[in-house]
Amino acid sequence: MPTREEFHKRWLALLLTVDLPMRALVRRHIEAATRITLCECGCHSFDLHFSEGLILPPLTEKSGLFCEFSYETNHEFELDFLLICDQRGYLASVDVIYSIANITPIPDDIEVRGLKGIWLSG
Repeated sequence: MPTREEFHKRWLALLLTVDLPMRALVRRHIEAATRITLCECGCHSFDLHFSEGLILPPLTEKSGLFCEFSYETNHEFELDFLLICDQRGYLASVDVIYSIANITPIPDDIEVRGLKGIWLSG
């Protein structure tokens, strides 16, 4: 059974391959993170942390959802990734959601298949 850290590394690598809006800037935010923490509830979501005083071009002018992308999987439900920004517009967290309302644990053998779509917020 893969650990949450192994899943986190898999999702981070996947995130860097998706043709996201402002893809180069998203990569810059990820590379600038000094620490990543995994959600303690057991899901696959994670937060990015930056050193104090770091200045990056923001992804957005406000906090909240920056964009979402979704993949079909080898299971019944799709896997959604929500990129959330903090008040500075910096990428602060990646929420990984499986099934309707995220009520079902992500299967250990999950594989992403076809990209269903990418949606930019606002």
